[in-house]
Amino acid sequence: MKPFLKQIAEVFHDRYGADIRRLAFVFPNRRSGVFFRKYLSETASRPIFSPAILTIDELFCKLNPNQPVDPVKALFLLYGIYIRQSRSMESFDDFVHWGKMLLNDFDDIDKYLVDAKQLFTNVTDLNNIEKDFSFLKQSQVQAIRSFWSTFQPDISRSSGLSSQPENIDSNRQFFLRVWELLYPIYTELRETLAAEGLATTGMIYRNVVEDFGKMAITNKLPYEKIVFVGLNVLTKAEHELLKLLKKEHLADFYWDYSSEKVRDGDNRASFFVNDNIAMFPSAFPLPEDDIVDTKYELIGVTSRIGQAKQLYPILEKLSGGNTMTAEEALQTAIVLPDEQLLLPVLHSIPEQISKINVTLGYPLTGTPVAALMNCLQSLQKTLRKTEQEHLFYHSDVIAVLQHAYVSPVCPDETAIIMKDISSRNQVYISESALCMTPFLKLLFTPPANVIKLSDYLIDILEALSTQLFVAGDCLSAGEGMKTVNTRALEQEFISHYCRIVNRMSEMIAETQTDMTTETYFRLLKQMTDFIKYLFMANLYRACR
Repeated sequence: MKPFLKQIAEVFHDRYGADIRRLAFVFPNRRSGVFFRKYLSETASRPIFSPAILTIDELFCKLNPNQPVDPVKALFLLYGIYIRQSRSMESFDDFVHWGKMLLNDFDDIDKYLVDAKQLFTNVTDLNNIEKDFSFLKQSQVQAIRSFWSTFQPDISRSSGLSSQPENIDSNRQFFLRVWELLYPIYTELRETLAAEGLATTGMIYRNVVEDFGKMAITNKLPYEKIVFVGLNVLTKAEHELLKLLKKEHLADFYWDYSSEKVRDGDNRASFFVNDNIAMFPSAFPLPEDDIVDTKYELIGVTSRIGQAKQLYPILEKLSGGNTMTAEEALQTAIVLPDEQLLLPVLHSIPEQISKINVTLGYPLTGTPVAALMNCLQSLQKTLRKTEQEHLFYHSDVIAVLQHAYVSPVCPDETAIIMKDISSRNQVYISESALCMTPFLKLLFTPPANVIKLSDYLIDILEALSTQLFVAGDCLSAGEGMKTVNTRALEQEFISHYCRIVNRMSEMIAETQTDMTTETYFRLLKQMTDFIKYLFMANLYRACR
């Protein structure tokens, strides 16, 4: 069976040859683009310039002059707008949780091209529902009526929220107040971001679709044609962009729907198949697929790590104990149900399999440095301050000392401290008892305030990076390149985290927003949630 992406590469190379460089290929993710480029290079008989290879998000960004805004910066801006609009005294710590949900809602509104003014209009008057929402089914109107009746029982007679009953609880009153402000907040956020040349992802989607005609976007396209490959469920904005490009004869479409299971009507993945094929047909036919007899073997494993370890004998059997060629390796795929299994899986691959391409992004939140940040958060959260010094809770101290990055740096001192805690049955440990080395002093000297918290973390991260480099250099003679390169990979994680902390510090300084230590770490985690470290085969191989 010839891979779908290889079929696309061959068809377009046959049709365009070297002129394929004038096209752009849009995939649902970067992983698909990597393999498409590989197949295209194999198909071409001589060196050619590569076409543009984009994700759908990257295409929208190229068609819009605004830059994507950092999600945390958007949250800071949203908070300032909310405070101005509502004249509320709500703290940033209380706002963070529902503010993030509000940003997600605004993003969905834009991606699905919803009329925000109409959506956020108070529809407690049934006359307004019938007038402005005549396109709704009666059951949908009834659902709206039922929802708003929980706030205003006499909805059929009311003329709006001006007659809010006094007996509704404080949570409902808060909801109604916020609901009235949502459209002004949504509008001001868009205007504020646009003034800085920024936009959320949803804003970029909406702007591209709405400005497609009047801004003459088609004249600005640097591509002769855009080929959409392997997409499936489309947002309203994506659907409209594809329609507009099709109307201008600037797009071609290819759908990976050859599998019988994907076309199975009982499979939810098939819901959009027929509509997509009918609305966006392919210009060139793809060759018929060969029928493949697929065999399945189920193995019961009791734990997640056990699943990773089970790979070793399976891959040993597949390779026959011999070194796999690059092509043989590409015919073997390991699909993980959980990205947290990536590191255990990488260490469970036999040595003779030397050609590996890892296209899964690994979240920074799953790295050892993120675990250390969690330990430091707990350490600061349970901190007690006396007139003389600071006191740290014993379990948080032990968690920090036992961390894989801390204990190797000063093993003797950490062992002495933990033995002392155990023998004396201490609950709180003084700062002076913990600062036995310069590195331990960095860890157990708490920052004066949240503004200084970034400096505290950066100092620790920089010290860790230095210590890991020294440790790797010292051990390299005895353990070869394995230790050195593993340390290099860990330094990459630390470097990424350090940049995020620096960015966090800049945003706090820009906005002058006051927050607690707990909120600081929550935002820091949110920022790392958006970052996935992309492993490459050569990087992984260096760690073996």
